[in-house]
Amino acid sequence: MKIIINSKETETQAQTLQALAEELALPKSGVAVAKNQQMIHREDWGETALAENDNILIIKAACGG
Repeated sequence: MKIIINSKETETQAQTLQALAEELALPKSGVAVAKNQQMIHREDWGETALAENDNILIIKAACGG
């Protein structure tokens, strides 16, 4: 299915946010994810289904100033 990740159209086979995180090899901590402008807690990623044209925003924490 096609979804939008950080403003870029992307093809994925992932059915949940957790599967998408694994597909993208996201780190185990320091990452926040929003689906259609709603933040999703990490513990809910496994139950959060993805659908065609969902808009996903991934924010990774960075050190520095």
